[in-house]
Amino acid sequence: DPRVRYHDLEACNAYDAGARLASVRVPTLIVAGRDDALATVDAAEELRAAIPGARATVLDPAGHFAACEQAEAFAAAVEEFLAALPEVA
Repeated sequence: DPRVRYHDLEACNAYDAGARLASVRVPTLIVAGRDDALATVDAAEELRAAIPGARATVLDPAGHFAACEQAEAFAAAVEEFLAALPEVA
């Protein structure tokens, strides 16, 4: 039913967690697809800037399903991010 998709997109557009992003205190990696029209690279950069210490990477070429479209590049980005984290005792 197309109404389900419409209301899902409507809910996504209305959701705004921006005020809480500065309180995120865990290591954060933001992955964006260069060609993503829903969650744009600009939006990913805004998230990165709002979350203290966050890192971002852009997969190219990739769209909204960047992790599937560029699975090896996605895995490499996550591995690099995790390898840079300090060890926890």
